[in-house]
Order: sequence, then C-alpha cells, then structure tokens
Amino acid sequence: ASYASGTVTGSLNDVGGMVGYNSGKITGSYASGTVMGRNCVGGLAGVNGSDNSGGYGEITSSYSTCAVQGTENVGGLLGWNGQTVDNSFAAGNVTGKTNVGGLVGYNDLNIVKCYARGAVQGVIDVGGLVGKAYGFGTATRSYWDTEATGISISAGGEGNITAQMKLKATYNNWDFNTIWDINDSDNNGYPFLRGQGSEPEQTYALTITAGTGGSIITGSSGNYVAGTVISIAAVPSSGYSFNKWSSSGGGTFGSTTSAATNFTMPAGAVIITAGFTYNDSGGGGGSGGGSSSDDDYSGPS
Repeated sequence: ASYASGTVTGSLNDVGGMVGYNSGKITGSYASGTVMGRNCVGGLAGVNGSDNSGGYGEITSSYSTCAVQGTENVGGLLGWNGQTVDNSFAAGNVTGKTNVGGLVGYNDLNIVKCYARGAVQGVIDVGGLVGKAYGFGTATRSYWDTEATGISISAGGEGNITAQMKLKATYNNWDFNTIWDINDSDNNGYPFLRGQGSEPEQTYALTITAGTGGSIITGSSGNYVAGTVISIAAVPSSGYSFNKWSSSGGGTFGSTTSAATNFTMPAGAVIITAGFTYNDSGGGGGSGGGSSSDDDYSGPS
C-alpha cells in the first residue's frame, strides 16, 4: 500500500499521480492533488499496461481524488487501461479533449467493480466512467454518478443519479464485508474501501506571482483545500503603485484593489497575480500585471 499527494506536471505522455506507466501490481493505494499532462494522463497512473519483461499491470483496491487535466486519453484513475483494474474508484474532476472518462479515458481490457463521481469535461468521446473502449475493453459491475460527473453516457458501465450511488443495493455483487463499506458520513456517502476511512481532503495548486513593478510580501504558493482563505499582500517598487489582483482560474478576492487582502481557494489549480502601475510623471505610463508563469501543462511539439 502506498500513497502520493501533490502536484504532478508532465510535458509529454504517461503522467500519473502515483506512477506514469504501471506494469506491476498496485494494491491499497491512493493519490490526491493535481495531475497535468498531455496524452495518457490519470489520477493514479497514466497507463496500466505491460512491459517486455513479462510484467502486467494490475490495479486493485485503490483510488484517486486528483484533479486531472490533459488533452487525450485522460481519466480520473487511469488515462489508458490495457490490463485489469478492479475494486477501485475515482473522485476527482477530469478535464480533457479526446477520450475523457471519469475513471478511465481509454479502456482496452478489464474494469471490474469500480465507480467514478468527479465532474468530467471533454469534447470527443467523453464518458462518465469510460471515454472510449476498444478491442476487449469492458466495464463489469461498474458505475458512474450521472449528476456529479455531468455526463449521461459512457463507453461501459452503468449510470445512476447521486442518491442511487449512495445506496449499497446499487452495487451488484460487490463485497461489502471485506473490501468495501458504505455509510452516511465517510467518503461523502459513497462507497469507500475498508481501511480508507474518510476521504483525504483534495488539494489544488495555488501560484502567487507579482507583475513588473513589485513583489509579494505575504502569502505562499502551494497546495490548498478548496475554500481555504489565504492572506496575501504585495508591495510596489519605487516608481510604481499597486493596481489590482487578478486570477487565471477562479477563486474570490476580499478586494481586488487592496494590496493586502485575502483569497479564497477554488476547486482547481489557479495562478493569482499582483499588478502594478508605473507612475510616469508625464502621464503616459502603462500597467504591469503580466505573469511569466507557465501554462497549466504543455504538450510535445
């Protein structure tokens, strides 16, 4: 059993919250935080496959609460599944373009007794549980929350409303004696793995930057739970004055025009920037509020 927590960013393929490419056995493990990549991006693993040494990936009794962002083959637990995943779930939000699923983006083999409940957004081949299935790809006794994911279709599995997803009777032939449990208080009422207990709080990346003409004196970049209130303050350099705060990804400022204020963390990665204005005595000054921070993720050229 293992766990991983934090922000993982990959510029190319096979990016996961715990492992990029899995060709072994992952059991009783979880990942939380934010995962960003391009192709084959998953909350727990980018790819669950095989290798030239005879290793075969198997994921069992594991889960992810990661927020996952990618372009192609993007899933809450796995970006691409070419082997077996069973008795596992994904609870984080998933955003991509092609082959996007709440649990698995692209499925080529076995999904058994799994579920997904995070919000899913995509353009082509988007599913509440599985974005796209190919070949021998099946999803048996597996489910997704149609209300929480915002998706009514899937390339495998069975969709149910939130109230049904919180009922033991929904989960056909699942082992609620030794593997799973369900009650009203743990895991927001959804099934959880025994030994898991309450779901770890999901965190998101906050980057605090200063534009040209000043610096940050209060507040630290890092991972925060949605709803956390962070005190922030900026100070202008000589010849500049503070202009306003801006955000690249939501959240709420106590005041955008006060140099010292607070920021409420949204449910997603975000960059906030302090902007400054040059005090040109001739009146022709411009604003400095840009940030040189990287994009959420970058893909191959």
